[in-house]
Amino acid sequence: MLHSAIRPLVRAASLTGLAGLSPAALAAPLDLFRYADGSTNWQYVSNTSGSLLIIALSYVVIRLFLSRSQTRRYARQLEEIRGQLEERVQQRTATLDEFNQLLKESNSALEKEAKQHQQTAQQLAHSEHYLNNVLASMPLILIGVDERGAVTQWNRRAAEISGIKADQAIGANLWEIYPAITVQPGQVNQALTQAKTVTIKHSQRGQYHFDITIYPLANSAEPGVVLLIDDVTDRILAENSLVQRDKMSSMGELAAVMARDLDNPLAAVDSALAGGDADAARARNQQARAIIANLLRFSQQRGGQRESIELPALVDAAIAEARQLLSAANGLLFSDITTTTHYTDSLPAVGGYRAELEQVLLSLFRHACSALADSPQPALAISIEQRSGALWLKVNFAAAPLSDDQQRLLFEPAYHGDGHAAASLDAGERLSFAHFIVCEQHAGNLAVTSHPDHGTSFHLRLPLAP
Repeated sequence: MLHSAIRPLVRAASLTGLAGLSPAALAAPLDLFRYADGSTNWQYVSNTSGSLLIIALSYVVIRLFLSRSQTRRYARQLEEIRGQLEERVQQRTATLDEFNQLLKESNSALEKEAKQHQQTAQQLAHSEHYLNNVLASMPLILIGVDERGAVTQWNRRAAEISGIKADQAIGANLWEIYPAITVQPGQVNQALTQAKTVTIKHSQRGQYHFDITIYPLANSAEPGVVLLIDDVTDRILAENSLVQRDKMSSMGELAAVMARDLDNPLAAVDSALAGGDADAARARNQQARAIIANLLRFSQQRGGQRESIELPALVDAAIAEARQLLSAANGLLFSDITTTTHYTDSLPAVGGYRAELEQVLLSLFRHACSALADSPQPALAISIEQRSGALWLKVNFAAAPLSDDQQRLLFEPAYHGDGHAAASLDAGERLSFAHFIVCEQHAGNLAVTSHPDHGTSFHLRLPLAP
């Protein structure tokens, strides 16, 4: 019975951490519950055991409560951790999605770029093929040379002229494989050292003519030049033939003009003599003599040295000369024409041949005098100004305007190969001689404009003296 009573205490004690004690150690405290006669006070034992049990249960409840609170705290922490993990997972997922999108875009861009590179490569191949065809088809000799004189380019025309194939020429020294070439090493070095284009005209009189251009390569990894050699023999011969034809035509035109200039005063002399006007006859005779003297002076001075010319002074001299020489078929004298001049201040000189330019001015004045023959108030305005590195001379007069056909033919030679004069204008009205002198001898320009409201104007441009 004692053991049955102690067993619940032992079980309760086990709950409070006493289960590890021996039975003897547990029985010793029971002596406190015995009476003096040695009997046990079970009521007291029962009360004490209940109290202990209550304490043990309370402890257990408190521990359970604390454990539950801690479990809830742990659960909340776990929930927070899970939430954080889920958030991180979402962030990582979003990042991965972003990376995947970027990767897709990069792949797409790479594919597009690869396609563009492929297209560019095809275009470059096409351009290279086209350029090679252009170089091969050029009628000019094209040779590339590096700074050591080795050939880098050799087109088909170079192979045809030299008889040397491209595979034999590339890499070889130009002057060793083609010593007959008309380009010298010093000329190539000049283009390389000065980094500018060198132009050479090489000719053997009556045999051949070459235009040679040496271009230094720009923005090239290795210094070098390109030689362009153009055989212009046929063109030069044709141009010389045209120049000679124009010269002959101009001289024929000049002769016709002088003949008409002489015919006008001589006809006036005959008329004056027939009318018994000796003074008029002598005046016209002096005019004829002045025309002949002018022609002789021009023939003597033509071909002289080029010089610096003050154009306003030359114009004034030509006006004075025209007043002595020129007259129209109807009897109008140039001296009867009201002439005004306007020259810009401080005009520089032009370079040229004085006698030839004087004849140009006389030709313009002669044309104006003829055009103004029927004008009730014949007038001529002359101006000179500087513009765009040249002097511009303008001769303006109010007369019947020139037609488009007349303007087109005005500067053309009066006589062609068949010996017949072109229509619309006779030799005396044309200005091919003046045009030839201005354009060919003085590198200038001569043009005409004609309008009913603004009259007819000759525009002459002469470069400034160097």
